[in-house]
Amino acid sequence: MRLNLTAVSSPSPIHCQLEKMIATHVSKPKKVDKKKRRCLAIIKADYNVTESETPTIFLAILNAGLCNGLTEETLLAKATAHGKVSQVLMLASKSYCFLKCASIADAESIFLAMHNVSTIGQHGAVCYLSYVTGIPQLEAVENDWNKPLPKGLILLTDFITEEEESALLKAIGNDSRSNEGNMKNRRVKHFGYEFVYGSNNVDSTKPLECRIPTACDFLWPRFRQAAAENDLQGLDWTQPDQLTVNEYEPGHGIPPHVDTHSAFLDPILSLSLESDVVMEFRRGSECTPLLLLRRSLLVMSGEARFDWMHGIRPRHLDWLPTATVSLTMEPRRKRTSLTFRRLRRGPCHCQFPTLCDTHQSTAPKLLMDTLAKQARYTSYTLAKSFRLFTQL
Repeated sequence: MRLNLTAVSSPSPIHCQLEKMIATHVSKPKKVDKKKRRCLAIIKADYNVTESETPTIFLAILNAGLCNGLTEETLLAKATAHGKVSQVLMLASKSYCFLKCASIADAESIFLAMHNVSTIGQHGAVCYLSYVTGIPQLEAVENDWNKPLPKGLILLTDFITEEEESALLKAIGNDSRSNEGNMKNRRVKHFGYEFVYGSNNVDSTKPLECRIPTACDFLWPRFRQAAAENDLQGLDWTQPDQLTVNEYEPGHGIPPHVDTHSAFLDPILSLSLESDVVMEFRRGSECTPLLLLRRSLLVMSGEARFDWMHGIRPRHLDWLPTATVSLTMEPRRKRTSLTFRRLRRGPCHCQFPTLCDTHQSTAPKLLMDTLAKQARYTSYTLAKSFRLFTQL
């Protein structure tokens, strides 16, 4: 409905702004129907959820979800202003989401207030709502957060205090002796030994002048205490001799990788400072995310250390689980990680050959030796058979 401005000889800025808002935020019915049909077709293909011709307690927000920046908090703030909501379902990598309302009356109130009106879409676009026959069942929604952690992966929360965190950051920042460099997606410092990224290894014959800062000394007995409390006494918890400091800005990450087997002993310990981040652990097609909380210690041992790759996606937002068994977005902030290792100084003898550099380097020789043995055995068998045949 256009404003009647015939009595105004020269439209005021306020009138012009109102007309612009109405034209921008309220799409024409045919255009809305076309967009709704397209979005509903995607939802049906993904989860077999269909539109309901009559009001139900289930609402689909058709063009706004985690994929294009909508958070659960924003959606709830808008929806609960008009009706009661009993469940929110946000889906990773999807540009739509769902509401389960307390009653049909609540759903109708929310629909009338938000459909083709509320500007919670991407870049302030209006959102489109539809009544649907239901919402995807949780078991039908692939939720990586419900997966068990790899064996040997332990996160110890609140491992250090805020005061200790500040002291570590100050010591590392003030240490000008460190071997420092800039990677594509992060800033790196090395203490004790330099990790050479080209070969993914260290040269144990070339220690750096800069040892691990003494400000870290309070961690060594705490590591051993953590080992005793978590039944990890069988691992090498002696004082680390190599430290890598990674400084990540929002949008930075590190590709999936495994710390070279022959370079470092078990376990590898990583301390997260300044902020949280989601790290992903991958083995083949398996992927398990873990939220590394600020001031937590990550212990990677055994299977998690040797048989899984770990990495951080380069992005500005992380998808996190919520109390409503849904997901939401959390903006990243600057994060610093301290990764402590101890050099192996010899080949690896682990039971996980897939990612083991020692196994891969010796496998061709073992194969050739095996083939040679088989060839000798075959030759011997044929010769013996020939002698027996000639004696007949």
